[in-house]
Amino acid sequence: MSEITVAFDAGTSGSKIIASYPSGECPFNDEGYFLVEPSVRELTEATYHDLLEYVEEGIALDSSLVSYLNPITGDRVYWQIGESASRPGLLYVNERKFETLLVKVLAFLGYLVHASAKSKKQIRLNLGILLPLDEIEDRGLLGGWLRKIIEGQGFWVNGNLIKNISVDKIYCKAEGYGIYKSFPTNKAAILMMGHSDLTWLFFNRGELSVKHSKTFPSSGMHSFIRGLKFPVQYELSTAELIAKAGSNLDPLFLIQLTQTKSDEEMAQLTKAIKIARPQYWHDRTKDFESLKIQITKQVCVAGGAANYFSAELTELFKAKYGIKLNWCKSLGKEFSQRFDIKGKDKSIVPLFLDSYGYFKTLDQVKTVTPSVEKPRLEVVKSASS
Repeated sequence: MSEITVAFDAGTSGSKIIASYPSGECPFNDEGYFLVEPSVRELTEATYHDLLEYVEEGIALDSSLVSYLNPITGDRVYWQIGESASRPGLLYVNERKFETLLVKVLAFLGYLVHASAKSKKQIRLNLGILLPLDEIEDRGLLGGWLRKIIEGQGFWVNGNLIKNISVDKIYCKAEGYGIYKSFPTNKAAILMMGHSDLTWLFFNRGELSVKHSKTFPSSGMHSFIRGLKFPVQYELSTAELIAKAGSNLDPLFLIQLTQTKSDEEMAQLTKAIKIARPQYWHDRTKDFESLKIQITKQVCVAGGAANYFSAELTELFKAKYGIKLNWCKSLGKEFSQRFDIKGKDKSIVPLFLDSYGYFKTLDQVKTVTPSVEKPRLEVVKSASS
């Protein structure tokens, strides 16, 4: 029986996925990393069938239609995922991720199975999912729904029935777990600053301490973008370009956010960033003051927003707490070498640290060295990559 192993991190800025999967006639699995557009929209039955008529044969990663039977009601539900489901303006980041995460997982599994040369054979699934800390109690419900859907009547992706997967194991861990397992230390903290939230995880003797861990909802890059006094057309692309512009506010990237490309509009945008950035950091400093940072011996940092505010984070933890932050560079180097990531593609490496660290902990994951088989790289870049 063929095997698929998947580490799935469904962040607000994009799903970061690493998978080991059968491909071709080689006895070894390929490995790939995938950055997938995160937008999801629930559809009516009529809209679903109307859109299905325009779907090309096969299953793509950038956009797809997903349908399955709700395990509780038995009703068939319909979803659109990917670029075609994106909407302008600011994102709704306070929504529970449970059901939209389930749809994202099914869409990706459909793509992986359908794209495999052995897709018609029975495939055993080993699935690891990273959940936000404040949604970790949903893990039992999420795992149960996935098993019922996958091993029941199956599910449809772009009209293709996927019914040849048997679930071996489903693991659900809190975001940051992959980072911790890569740098296991007594009394260690993981600071995750993503697009949506800021999360502080504290591990004592290998156990997650719920008492000393905390999530600050809507405190990630979203909070900074929301504070800009400048029109935001698409939040994720805005965040991406501002991050690429860096602290020097490189006009090469910022000008892409303007309508007129004029000096006046560029001045308005740069002024908005200069005002919003210190205010955002002042708010985050207050958040940090509510944590017991002094009890930690090591702080590992990851996430796109953390990378953007790296100077402020480094200075704060050094000056106030006497802590030198671990930016997980060795893990990023290992990931880059394993998947032969070079040049400008290295900008995505910080996004994959948690999912890669988690992927290595899953059962049956075997390293495929280039001397045996060079992994096939497949990346879908969303506006947030």
